[in-house]
Amino acid sequence: MPGLPRPAACAPRWPAALSTAALALVFASQCLADAAVFGSFSNIENAQREQRRLTGLLDLPVRVVPVETAAGRIFRVSSAEEGDEAQARSWVQLAKLLGVQDAWYWADAPPGTTAPPVQEQVAQAQPDEPAELSELGPTEPPRPSAPEPERSPAPPARVVAVDEPETEEDAATPWIAFHELTGSLGVESRWYPKSAAYPGQRSHAGGFVAEPELHLEDAAGRIFTFVPFFRYDAGDSERTHFDVREAYMLLFGDIGDSQWELRLGVDRVFWGVAESQNLVNIINQIDLIEHPNEKVRLGQPMAHVTWSGGWGALELFAMTHHRGLTYSGRRGRLRLPVVLDDDYATYESGAGKWHWDAAARYSGSFGPLELGLSAFDGTSREPYPRLALGDDGAPILAPHYVQIRQFGLDAQLIAGSWLFKLESIHRRGALNILGRDEDFAAFVFGTEYSFYSVFGTAIDLGLLTEWNYDDRRNRSTNRFQNDLFFGTRIGFNDVQNAELIGGVLTDLDHHSHFVYLEFNRRLLDRWTMHLDAVVLLNVGEEDFLYASRRDSYVELGLSYSF
Repeated sequence: MPGLPRPAACAPRWPAALSTAALALVFASQCLADAAVFGSFSNIENAQREQRRLTGLLDLPVRVVPVETAAGRIFRVSSAEEGDEAQARSWVQLAKLLGVQDAWYWADAPPGTTAPPVQEQVAQAQPDEPAELSELGPTEPPRPSAPEPERSPAPPARVVAVDEPETEEDAATPWIAFHELTGSLGVESRWYPKSAAYPGQRSHAGGFVAEPELHLEDAAGRIFTFVPFFRYDAGDSERTHFDVREAYMLLFGDIGDSQWELRLGVDRVFWGVAESQNLVNIINQIDLIEHPNEKVRLGQPMAHVTWSGGWGALELFAMTHHRGLTYSGRRGRLRLPVVLDDDYATYESGAGKWHWDAAARYSGSFGPLELGLSAFDGTSREPYPRLALGDDGAPILAPHYVQIRQFGLDAQLIAGSWLFKLESIHRRGALNILGRDEDFAAFVFGTEYSFYSVFGTAIDLGLLTEWNYDDRRNRSTNRFQNDLFFGTRIGFNDVQNAELIGGVLTDLDHHSHFVYLEFNRRLLDRWTMHLDAVVLLNVGEEDFLYASRRDSYVELGLSYSF
């Protein structure tokens, strides 16, 4: 009847609805967490096998999270403990140190040791119809069946509510379903306290570094990754250089209970378990002008096929366009008395740098034992320097690359807090320091023991010992002919994600010492500082490092991550 008040059941409920929605959004945001992702699989049994392996390897609770994508359900292997961004990124670093090189950071992961399927779809609106937008939770795109590169948090997906029936045009999926640009920019300054050993060398060098990362993914799950690298150095023009670290297309699928993966393009591959050197890690050339520890690698053009299952993983490689060793110029430090100039490189193969190299590797886990067997046939990554004359008539060293065949073994045994590590190779066709053909064998054997929550604090401490041996001894072409390594790794597990790594490599034949120290600490949310130091002690004339005897240095850097 007119004039009568409307019953409460019919009263407008917009305030209540808005309050409920706001509470739901707040609750959902608080239920999300930060995690580290170690791999994704389309088969749950493969994901569970990887979960069991990583739980023992990382000494960290690991879970399997089902994720619904436009291409179907995948199973993501991630950390199960709840933590903030700094903690999650520290788990990523730990995984990479233990060989899970493509671990990445997952923002807004579902909490808990188990989780319901995560929806990762984007609904499309009618072209001319106004849309009401609502936020959903985790929005990482479909992932491949192998470990993936570290990712920064992606923005939440948008779901569009429509009333009209969906048309064929509306259902069309864009070619690029996901894109992300991350990376880092940094400035560095390196100081050499001792005067130079050779004319023209500088005692100070500064510069900047840029390494962006672009990831693109289509609706079918195919992924393209592009990682360029550029360094400018004010002290040495040869250290100013550009490289494509990665530029590859990733395709993947299933073969029964196993999975296949194909990477085409430029990529970086890591093999090995040791700390002082990685003998078996032969796919990529060393970027020696970046750091004398020989850890940084150049990108290598390749076709890389992987077949993996519960029995392990088999990898096959075909490579061309050989990458030459990078080396300091005349004004740079850490070099030989005569400059090594890659512009004058020669090759044993008539195809030169375009010779096709081949490699294969099997890796598998057998309880506490992780085993890798590898073979390589192609152009050596290690040059033999030949004396020559440059265009200006000045003497130079021209690198010569021979054809070699190498067989490798890497193994790691986990026994509680102990890690036992072994890398060994046998190489045929190599040249010794005298320029003569000499087949040889070499190995690195060592242990690592970890102390957790030292003195009741959050600090974790790792102690390392390794023995490096090359049966060529004084005819060896590197500094690891008979050396003992002692090192430590300290993780502070604090909000700043501080970490200290140090070690000393002692030559048992010549009694020289190579000491290094690396300290990294986050200053602000996206700003990180690092301090590096290399000290050369008691280097005699007969030592492989004699040419660099006055090149101890301290380096300070500041980087911004985006």
